[in-house]
Amino acid sequence: MKKFILFFLISMGVATLAKSQEKQLSIDDFASWNRIEKQNIDLKGNYISYELNPNKGDGKLIVYTIADATNDTLALANGAKFDAFSEYIAFSIKPSEDTIRKLKLAKTKAEQMPKDSLGIMHLITKQVIKYKNVSSFKLADEGNSWIAFLSDPEKPKDDSTASQKGKPEKLPKKNGKTKELKDLTIVKPFTDKSFTFSRVDQYT
Repeated sequence: MKKFILFFLISMGVATLAKSQEKQLSIDDFASWNRIEKQNIDLKGNYISYELNPNKGDGKLIVYTIADATNDTLALANGAKFDAFSEYIAFSIKPSEDTIRKLKLAKTKAEQMPKDSLGIMHLITKQVIKYKNVSSFKLADEGNSWIAFLSDPEKPKDDSTASQKGKPEKLPKKNGKTKELKDLTIVKPFTDKSFTFSRVDQYT
C-alpha cells in the first residue's frame, strides 16, 4: 500500500511538472507552486489524504477515495488524521493568511485574533461538522472512534459581562509559564454522544 501511495504522488508530481513546462517559467510561477505534504492513509487502505501547500498563500487538504478515484478538497485544512474505523477524517482549519495579515495591519490584539477550528468529515456522506476555537485534538489509536479536543469556553449569550467570560482561565505561573484552563470535549462524531469537562489544562 505504501508503494501505491508513492506511485500515486509521483504521478501527480510528474503531471504537474509536465503542465508547468508548457510555458516558460517565471519567478511568479514559483510562488504559486504547491508542495505535497503530510501524506496519510486510513487503516483499511480506502482513503489517502495529503496537503497542497503553496510557497505563498493558503493551503488545502485533499482526501482521495481510492474506490472511485475522486477527490474532496478542504480549504485551509491541515494536520489531518483518520479515525481507527475509517469512518471520518479530522483536521484543523486555520484562518486565511489574508485575514490574519489585515488584522495585524489593524493592530488587532492577540486575544482578539481568530483561532483555529476543528473540522470532521464523514468519509461516506461527506458531511462536515466544525468546532470553533480549538487549540488541539486527539483521536483514539485503536478500538473506538471517539475524538477529544480542547477549546476556549463559550461566552454566555445572556450575560452582560460576556466580554470577560468565555476567555480561558489561567493557572498561576509555574516555572515561569502560565497555563490556560479550557473546555475538554470528548465526542463520537455524527452521533449525539459527547461529554464536556471544564477547567482542563492538559489531556492524554
